[in-house]
Amino acid sequence: MAFAYPKYIKLTLNQVMTDLSTQDLPSHIKQEIIESVRNEKQRLRSINAQKNQHTRLWAELRQPLEYEMRLVRRMVAYKNGETLRNDALDGYLLVLGKLHERLHKLSQDGATMPSEVAKDKQYPNNGVHWSDWVKREVKDAVLELFDAIPKQGQKVKVPFERKIPKALHAQLKSRLRQRTEKELVNEQRKQTVDYTEGRASTITKITQALAWVDASAEGEAPPTTWHGFFK
Repeated sequence: MAFAYPKYIKLTLNQVMTDLSTQDLPSHIKQEIIESVRNEKQRLRSINAQKNQHTRLWAELRQPLEYEMRLVRRMVAYKNGETLRNDALDGYLLVLGKLHERLHKLSQDGATMPSEVAKDKQYPNNGVHWSDWVKREVKDAVLELFDAIPKQGQKVKVPFERKIPKALHAQLKSRLRQRTEKELVNEQRKQTVDYTEGRASTITKITQALAWVDASAEGEAPPTTWHGFFK
C-alpha cells in the first residue's frame, strides 16, 4: 500500500507541521498525518540501515578474498618452468574465482546476510572468513597440489589462510570491541538491579571475549559478535 503523504517524506517534521498549520483541517487529522509521516520516516530509515549493513557485510567478506586473488594473480603472472607450482596456483585461483562469483550472486538479493547463509549451510566459524565457504574436499584437493611442489628451501604459498588485510582487521576489531563493551555495560547495569546467575555467566563470557579481542593477532579474522568466540 502506497504511503498517503509522499510530498512530506523529504520534509522535516517541523516543516510538515508548518505546512499543515496553513491548511483548514481538524486538529486530529493533522496529528494523524504527522504520526503517519513520522512512522514512514522511521520505516524508511530502518530499510536503509538494513541495506547499508547488507552491503557492508558482504563487502567485508569479499574484500579479503579479493586481496588473496590479487596476490595469487601476481604469482601466476610470474610463471616459470615449475609445472607443479604453476598447476597449483592455477587450480587455487580457479577455486577463488568461483567462490567470488558465488559470493557476488548471493549478495545481490539485497536482504540475506552472510551469517544467515553460513548458518543455513552450517559453515564452520559462522562463515566469518571466506575460506569457511570452501568445501573440505575442495580444500584438500588444492592442498595436495601445493604439497606436491618441491620445497628446496624456498617459501611456498599456503592456500586458504584465515588472514585478512591489516586495515580491515583493525576496522573489524575496533567495531567488535565497541559493540562488545556496550553490551557488557548494559549487562552490568541490569545485574546491579536484578542479579541472576545466568547474567553473571554472560558477563564473564563477554569479559573473556574482550580479552580475546585485544589478543587477536594482526590480520586475524575476528567473529562478527563476541558469541563467535564460543562457537
